[in-house]
Amino acid sequence: MSRTAKKPTRRFEHTSPGVHTVHLNLKSGDSAHFLIISDVHFDSPYCNRGALRRFLDDAMKRDALVLVIGDFFDAMQGPRDPRGTPADVDPAHLTPAYFNGIVSDAASFLAPYARNIALLSKGNHEISVIKHYGVSLLDMLARELTRVEPSSPVQIGGYEGWVRIMVRIYTVRTQLKWYYHHGAGAGAMMSFGTLNIRRKASYLPDCDAYISGHTHDQYVLPIARLRLSNQGIQHRDVMWAVRTPGFKDERSADSWAVQKDLPPKPIGGVWGIVTATARSVRTTFVADVV
Repeated sequence: MSRTAKKPTRRFEHTSPGVHTVHLNLKSGDSAHFLIISDVHFDSPYCNRGALRRFLDDAMKRDALVLVIGDFFDAMQGPRDPRGTPADVDPAHLTPAYFNGIVSDAASFLAPYARNIALLSKGNHEISVIKHYGVSLLDMLARELTRVEPSSPVQIGGYEGWVRIMVRIYTVRTQLKWYYHHGAGAGAMMSFGTLNIRRKASYLPDCDAYISGHTHDQYVLPIARLRLSNQGIQHRDVMWAVRTPGFKDERSADSWAVQKDLPPKPIGGVWGIVTATARSVRTTFVADVV
């Protein structure tokens, strides 16, 4: 997974509420790479930072844009947080300014990758901190990243949103529409939530990819669709269903996950690869675990 990709000309921007747009200029045969991750829970002692560093290093080699789909932070050790326990706090974060400490730690870790980090979207952990403390950890982190690396494209996303990929191949223009939602519920033991994908497809007819996280499961599932063009020609396309697992390994020692006898979860992310042909683009998603 470490092959160096060609570097397309690109631009990443916030274009309308809930929508971020990537502009790509590609030549036939070029590929643009995206690293899609979620549920890092960076400040948790159960976060596998070694695996996270491996993925981010690979993103730098590919010159991939990094999309984080919620819960980069764990952030459960704030004052009055009933979920907080001494066993689940990193000793480095035992400071009166707890939130400042975890943001500073994250900014130091991510600084070498700042020029490739494009999207930091909110998960339930970030939303909880905003709700109870009026603190936006992701905004704090983004400010730190742009301070150390002014060229960083980093933008803040919502709990749900769109990443629109506008591709120009010579004089041909096309676009891809990726919808993301951090996720909800506790997941499904046997189906991993895949039964819900066709429900999502029924009210998201415009998306080429549906991306979520939250349950720490992982799958890449292509859903074939029959479409009718404006010219009256039937054709087939694919909506990709993508779920990213995360980097929190809770099955250790006497953790909450062990006490609840929860199953282990994969550690890793998903690569999105957009490849230009002479007059169109081909999209693939590849699951990658440690």
